[in-house]
Amino acid sequence: MLLVYSSINAQVLYESVPSSKFNEPRNVKIQLPRNYEANEDKYYPVILVLDGDYLFEPVAGSADYYSYWEDMPQAIIVGVMQPDRMEDTVYDDANFLPTGQGADFFEFLGMELLP
Repeated sequence: MLLVYSSINAQVLYESVPSSKFNEPRNVKIQLPRNYEANEDKYYPVILVLDGDYLFEPVAGSADYYSYWEDMPQAIIVGVMQPDRMEDTVYDDANFLPTGQGADFFEFLGMELLP
């Protein structure tokens, strides 16, 4: 019996994003939707995954599965690697706003990674 299997899988890219907030690059993993090259002019929603070291694959796999069955739109998945997660999520106990490196990480996300 001969079984032939052909699949167009989502493409995963590994990038290093320069950061003026941290004075060093931050690593990200990016999954592009299936057939992205054929639809480069199409706009895709972006799903940002914090703790990308651990959560990128489950989120990217779920998004790929649900978009394949048209239960959600195709999306670009961006996983942010956080070597020092606790420092990246520091916030003020009184007003719950990010402080210190937490504020830098917040600004990195909004102004450098996804401008």
